[in-house]
Amino acid sequence: MMDQPSDHAPAPLFPPFSVIGPQFVAPESLEIIVEKYPCRNLVITDINHKILLKVKPYNKRLHRQRVLLDANDTPIAKLRKKVTLTLKCFQS
Repeated sequence: MMDQPSDHAPAPLFPPFSVIGPQFVAPESLEIIVEKYPCRNLVITDINHKILLKVKPYNKRLHRQRVLLDANDTPIAKLRKKVTLTLKCFQS
């Protein structure tokens, strides 16, 4: 007997969790669009082009910092690129 196709999405492998807060957990899977704009701005929308999140540069002096904003331009989190230093030891 063959399995019938299902209209239901497969069950997630892990339960949903939130790093920032429970208001940022979607009850089901969500398709998003990430659009790049000049000046290193990103806008994350749903498939209906409703703005969900924005990412903008935070500090012009420190080029690797960004701020995550909600649709109303309220700051949610400050992001920065992890910087690692490579030190070389020389033997005589």
